[in-house]
Amino acid sequence: MNMRYLTHKAVALAAMLVGAIAVSAQDQLNKSVEVTKAYIPTVHGATKLVVQPRIDDTVRLQPDIDYAIKPVACYTTFSSRRINPAKLNATSTVKGNPGYVSFAMGYPFRTNFDLYINNRDTDNRIIGGYVNHRGSYSKRETDIEAGYLHDTLQRRNAISLYNAAGFFGSQSWDNLTLRGEVGYDNRVLHRFGVFTNPSFWMGTPPTVDTMSLYSSNKKSLIDYGRVHGNIYFGDDFSELSELNFGVGLNTAYSYDLHGSEMVSLDAEARVAQMFGRHGVDVALDYNSYYGISHLSGQGNQSIIIRPRYMFRSGIMRMTVGADYGYRSSRGFDVCQNYVFPHLDLAIDAINGYIIPYVKASGDFIDGSFEALSRENPYIAPGVTAPTGASISAEAGVSGSVLQCLSYKAYFNFTHLDNMHHFVSLYKPAGSELTDSFGVIIDNAQCYTVGGNIEYMYAGVLTAGIDAHYYGYKLSTLPKGGGVPSFDVGVSLKYRHKTKFVIEAGAKVIGARNFYEIAWADSPVMMAADVVDDVFVNRVPACVDVNLRFNLRLSDQWWMYIHGGNLAGSRLYTHNHYRSLGANVMLGFKTSF
Repeated sequence: MNMRYLTHKAVALAAMLVGAIAVSAQDQLNKSVEVTKAYIPTVHGATKLVVQPRIDDTVRLQPDIDYAIKPVACYTTFSSRRINPAKLNATSTVKGNPGYVSFAMGYPFRTNFDLYINNRDTDNRIIGGYVNHRGSYSKRETDIEAGYLHDTLQRRNAISLYNAAGFFGSQSWDNLTLRGEVGYDNRVLHRFGVFTNPSFWMGTPPTVDTMSLYSSNKKSLIDYGRVHGNIYFGDDFSELSELNFGVGLNTAYSYDLHGSEMVSLDAEARVAQMFGRHGVDVALDYNSYYGISHLSGQGNQSIIIRPRYMFRSGIMRMTVGADYGYRSSRGFDVCQNYVFPHLDLAIDAINGYIIPYVKASGDFIDGSFEALSRENPYIAPGVTAPTGASISAEAGVSGSVLQCLSYKAYFNFTHLDNMHHFVSLYKPAGSELTDSFGVIIDNAQCYTVGGNIEYMYAGVLTAGIDAHYYGYKLSTLPKGGGVPSFDVGVSLKYRHKTKFVIEAGAKVIGARNFYEIAWADSPVMMAADVVDDVFVNRVPACVDVNLRFNLRLSDQWWMYIHGGNLAGSRLYTHNHYRSLGANVMLGFKTSF
């Protein structure tokens, strides 16, 4: 062999090696869109922190299956989460940078601030704290005033504040973790959306005398507080080849400005292990609350035992069980036993292209004052509802095509027993029910036909569309409860490799019917007793257009600009309570 022959041979081998590496790299890029790089302080990236920030500047939620009947501005009343065999409500142990901070101001005048900081001296022990703030200081008009006062339309004080602070910590020993959190949060709002003028119900034009019967700013103020703590000890249930166990305890004291007080206590325990392809998962949930002061006659206790059999093979994943539940609601004479079916079955026979699945699950619906005020902060003082129950079943198909197109289509049916539906209460000023909401208890059946498609190009451009049709039928009341007949959403996201991220989206929400009632004697009513007295307020279809832009200023700092409701639609959080019109938020965020 001469030198020239060896040189040609080496070049040929090098070319073959480079070609193989290039093909391998191309295949790898086709298989994954994640690129390992330095931590960038986005909201999604904030999951690297011990406690996830409660901020909405880059969050996009994609529904899956949980029916929670609560009218909101730009999401349907069918919110979503996965059906899990059990949940342990304790502080997350996800580790990350020692600190995260985000602050912003907006127009109409709003303020946001988040600070998370923790000690990262060791890998096994973390101690930290957080501070959250949300503020909105605008005035907003009301629907009924717009229809009756015309030229004398006035905007009502719609100030709302949310503040929270707390401490958290965790200690790990190999596979076991002890973690906990203590904190306090406070919510202050003004009721601004309800027209309390008695002349509205008398059918006469408002006068100077009847206008003076509006509730005062002091009476329209709502102030909630909550002190809470939780602790958890056990495994994280990520690797079940050995026995995993966990126990958690949550407790809280909640109150409002009008003397409604309650203490809640929730406990959970779980054990699980896989034996080859087969496994066992057993959980126990106990939930209770006890009323104090004005709520001394109210309370609830519920317990659910959740046994599961698990099977895992190359193409099939299945979890099946039957949950036993017992509930009792003090003040409503409700004591009932339930058997909730549980099924989670998915078959992947052709490498993710088509994955048919079936799910079924059941659970109790919290009717405590704290839970209702979280859903609707404008609720009348001291309102509680009997503990409800839901049984849900879903069948569908999901998958991906060409590793860049993912899809899902499904049908869901849910039965709701003793479901609470919010109703606007109208009484003369001076009544404790003025300017507030009560609840009507009625059974309901819901079904959803939905689907979504998402396309991703080269890991930088993502486009999606999702659509849902909702059917909602109550046993006694007319169709309402703030449930739309349909919604359709589109989204577009472009992520530059290092410099910026831009997102745009729009959601069309169908018309909704809200409940109203005049001269109610109680804020809690059974549907059969008031069905003839309920009015329906129909809100037309609307569209929510939003734009989000995140710009990287340095290795650590990002600037974000978010525009909401850019079409200026009349979006509603609750009946007669409008969301902000067109608004914009400018902020900065960093990790350190």
